[in-house]
Formats: sequence, structure tokens, C-alpha cells
Amino acid sequence: MTLQKTLYEFLGVRKGGDGGKLFKNEFVFTNNFIPDHLIGRKKEQEVIAKYLKNAENINKHMLIFGKTGTGKTVVVRWVMNNFNGNIIYKDNEKIIYKVGDKKGIIMYLSCRQYPTRYRVVNKIAQIISENDKKSQNWSKEIERIRTFSKLLDFMIIILDEIDYVDDKDNLLISTFSRWGELEENTICSLVLISNKIHFLQELEKRAFSSFQCLQLPFYPYNADELQQILENRAKLGIKDGVLDDDIIPYISAIVSRESGDARQAIGILKLAVEIAGIENSEKVTRRHVDIAKNYGNLSVLFGETITSLPYHERNTLKAIALLYLDNKEVITTGDVYKKYREIVGSDIAVTQRRIADYISDLSMLDIISAKEISRGRYGRTRIIDLKYPPEMILEILKEEV
Repeated sequence: MTLQKTLYEFLGVRKGGDGGKLFKNEFVFTNNFIPDHLIGRKKEQEVIAKYLKNAENINKHMLIFGKTGTGKTVVVRWVMNNFNGNIIYKDNEKIIYKVGDKKGIIMYLSCRQYPTRYRVVNKIAQIISENDKKSQNWSKEIERIRTFSKLLDFMIIILDEIDYVDDKDNLLISTFSRWGELEENTICSLVLISNKIHFLQELEKRAFSSFQCLQLPFYPYNADELQQILENRAKLGIKDGVLDDDIIPYISAIVSRESGDARQAIGILKLAVEIAGIENSEKVTRRHVDIAKNYGNLSVLFGETITSLPYHERNTLKAIALLYLDNKEVITTGDVYKKYREIVGSDIAVTQRRIADYISDLSMLDIISAKEISRGRYGRTRIIDLKYPPEMILEILKEEV
């Protein structure tokens, strides 16, 4: 049984229908979809477009920052898709174009796909050289980029989701932000897109010094903007008559109060429609929206919180879930420790006191409850209750433990 199925059961979804039957185009709900018209981001759109067209003169870098779901990626991708300069060549990864007698390139990378600096420079080298050769040699890849950059007057490198890159000493940023010092004939402008509000403050001193940048903040969407975004996606992606007039305003109000995250709002709408289809309903109701929102919260809990737990703490949770499946009426700290040792083996098992600490942590995360009781002359122990179905816990831990 998949995690999705166990979550649906836990949330009371009545199965039997087709989750896709109420859609006419599911692609518009994916992160790869770029709308024809952007909502609430005209100023940001204009700033980025102007920067990309004039980067060879600006000679400054750019930092685009803001919380998840505030439109950073979609605006940059939209500007690239609608770039109307003197284009020589264009695809999803690069634009080669001319400004007057100067020739340059814009490169776009999603760092989620290239999470080390070696993979980032390799990808940049592949794009600029039009050669898919792979390498983990930093010096060779920098030299390859340098060789081909000499054929250009300027290059703009856009690194989306830069937070995913393992670059603790910021060598990647300092190398390209200082590129002009090494290659006098080629200007390099670095555009970094980050979810961190304090990204600059976290840079190592040398990188901070060289990365002098224009800063463009993206703020959360308000309820009206979210409503317009959802109405646009619904018109393109959902069959007529499926949504009553109150559904989109309801979702927009919920998300604007909580986060202003457009991705979250789009995800709730898509999932609500899918759940309605699974339940053989012809209409999306507020109940479907509430289930979709709760599903999203649980997905974060199980997809991020639990999988990020330390190894021994994850196995502590696994032990509790397995004890539940064994139909044990009362589960104590001692029971958990015994089962935990069976899972990891005695050679690497931590102490029972450490397991007691993990139980306290899991209780603080609200995944379990742990009530302390007195056992008279046998001392004190805790009675442990699991707050979610054990099958759900074990499904997400299956690949992680």
C-alpha cells in the first residue's frame, strides 16, 4: 500500500472512482507549466527583463529571494520564454543573443537537479560548449568554461534554488562572481534564486565581498492574487461545472492566511478535484478542499519531518509502529527498546536512556503521545500511543530506514 493510499484512508476518502476524470489538462497544475500571463508580479517581471537585456552594461549580479511559492522561478522562466532581443539561438537551457555588436549567453540551471558545485560547473560547461561530456574535475571544467567564454562578450548564469547546492565555502559563487577579474574580455553576471531571506548574511566573507548584487525580494501572494491564479489554472485544467463559485475563494482565503504560497494553493485545488473524482462526485465540495489541505500537511509531516529524523530515532519510530501492528495493548519504553534492538542489531544499538530521549522528541513532534506512569517498586515508565496508522508510518520509513 502506498503512502498516498494510506493517507486517503486515514482522511476518510471514499474510493471507487477515477481521480483524473474531472480534469481536462493536468499539466497546468505542475511546476513545469508557465502561464501566458503572470498575476501580481509585473514589477518583478519588468526588473528581471530589464536586467537580462542590459546585464552587459550593469556589471552587477542579482539575488532573487523569497519564500517558497512566491513566483520566483515562474517569473524568471516566463521572462526567458518571452525574451525578445536579437536572438541567435534559444532553448530551455540557454539563450544566445546580441546587444549591438556584443554577443552573449543566458544559461538557466535548476540546482535541485545539480546539488553539488561539481555538477553545477559540469552542467554550465556542457551548456556553453554544447558538449555533454561529464566530469567531476573542478579545474578542468572551469577551464572548459573559460575557453568557450572567450568567444562571448558576456554571459549570464541563472542558478535557481541555489540553496540545494553543497558549497559550504561558497567556491562556486566566488568563482563566477569574480570571473571578470580573470577574464577581462568577458563579463559574467550571476543571478541567484534563493528561498532564504538572509541568504547574503550566510555567505562566507570572500563570496560576500565579490557578490555585489541587485536584490529583488518576492513577497507572498495575497488572497486576490491567489484567486486569480487559481481561476486561470481552473479554466485551463478543470472541466466546466466541477467547481462551485465558492471553492476558489475558499482555498485562496485559507492559503493567504497561512502562507501566501501559490504552489500550495494550486496543489490543494488539484488534489481536491482528484479526491472528488476518486469519490465519484461530479462536484468539488469544501469537504474535498479540507481533505486536500490536511493531506498536504500530513505529506509534509511524513515526507519531510519523519525522513529527516536521525537514523536511530527513525528506527525508534519504526519499532513503535511494528509493536502496534503486533496488536500489543500497552507499549512501554522497555518494549520499544527491545523491538528497536531487534531492528538495528545489538552491535550498533544505542542505550535505553537514549531511546527514551528519542521518544520525548517524537512526542514533541506530535507523532506519538508518551504518558509517564508509576509502576510502584519497579519505578516509572511511559505508556506510548501512536497518533497515526502504523501502516502509514512504515510506508514512509520503508525506503528511509
